[in-house]
Amino acid sequence: AWKGFDLLVAVGTTAGYAGENPQLAQFAKSFRLMRVVRLMKMIGPIRIILETMLQSIPQLANILLLILLVYSMFAVVFVSSYGTVRYGYRIGPTLNFENFGNAILGCYQMITGDEWMDAMADCAIQPPFCTQQFSKAFLGDSYGGPDYSFGDCGSELARPWFLLFKLVCESVMLNLFIGMILDNFSFIT
Repeated sequence: AWKGFDLLVAVGTTAGYAGENPQLAQFAKSFRLMRVVRLMKMIGPIRIILETMLQSIPQLANILLLILLVYSMFAVVFVSSYGTVRYGYRIGPTLNFENFGNAILGCYQMITGDEWMDAMADCAIQPPFCTQQFSKAFLGDSYGGPDYSFGDCGSELARPWFLLFKLVCESVMLNLFIGMILDNFSFIT
């Protein structure tokens, strides 16, 4: 049975390359991954790793839901606190907190280390580098727009919020994820 499968993989790969069809070649390459299943039965450590991954799937779903919940809580705080912050060095079209979707995406970017320090500095901007409030009371009679109760300044609390975010989401939540996998690995072995 396995010799027939190897023959199918070889013929499919050859057909993909001979036909110069990149989609067929990519599909045939995916069959090569099935060789891991064959090796799994022969090599014990690979079987243990695969069983650990399969055992971890239900707990993984719970932890991912918890991580999404924590990201959502921080995203709401970032939208309400820094949704109108003026664009700076990092806060701009690719990272901003103008709405919930952008804030969740921004949380993911910051957890992966995408210039989170610069985003923190942009969110901590203070006058005279920003406008504290868009109204005639703050800007004088030369301001011709409508009066708003907000400006495009950040907050001095940006540094503690961002550090708390990094500490909770990166150190605690991701270590919880890794700990769950290691716990299941020790259970199986």
